[in-house]
Amino acid sequence: MIPRLDNSTIVSKTGLALRWCDHTAQSRPGTFRSDLDIGVLGMMFPSRIRHACALCTLLGISLTVAGTSAAQQPPGQNAPGVSVSATRYIIGAGDVLQVFVWKEPELTREVKVRLDGGVTLPLVGEVEAAGRTTTDLTTHLRTAYARFISSPNVTVELRQANSARFYVLGQVLNPGEYPITGRVTVVQALALAGGFREFAKTEEIVILRQEGNSQAFLPFNYKKLSSGSAWSQNIDLRPGDTVLVP
Repeated sequence: MIPRLDNSTIVSKTGLALRWCDHTAQSRPGTFRSDLDIGVLGMMFPSRIRHACALCTLLGISLTVAGTSAAQQPPGQNAPGVSVSATRYIIGAGDVLQVFVWKEPELTREVKVRLDGGVTLPLVGEVEAAGRTTTDLTTHLRTAYARFISSPNVTVELRQANSARFYVLGQVLNPGEYPITGRVTVVQALALAGGFREFAKTEEIVILRQEGNSQAFLPFNYKKLSSGSAWSQNIDLRPGDTVLVP
């Protein structure tokens, strides 16, 4: 239950949080990657700071730190649901693609990747989409349509990344799989999983990541991060990543 606060209390606590976050951003540039990071950090600091930061999050205040903001993001940024560049995103079952063929409206359409990884397109028929990037699939379709159209101009766009998931396992309150609906850091993933259980070894967290045919083990020390160091370990998660809390 959230306590009722009068206007003076809100202004006081909000000002405290803003001053603290501004001081931290100036002393450690790049500390915060998003508003959610700031809200999650409430778990790491004394109660007054924690309550003030949480209040900022509840009030929907956008804290612009380290000289970045959404307004400064370059145009053409990735669509929601993808945490890495769409040119490197591996298409999977359930993803929705927009296939655009210039000056051929009857061939332009939105398709959903089936569970077997394929899509059905006019003229070219069955096409294996899963396991490819949009760039790879674009190249393949240009070659395929060249059998029927002179110099086809084909573009494949990722509209919905429904196959993009990450996993949190081990000593957290709500282990399981979670959709990637935007940029998600390790701290944010742990918050979505409900935080740690009592005997979690927070200094021995590992992110499991598939790198080609091998698997990488990326360390994450929550204790060091909560004390103000090891911020570089708070990386953005990629589709398929597993956060393991022993």
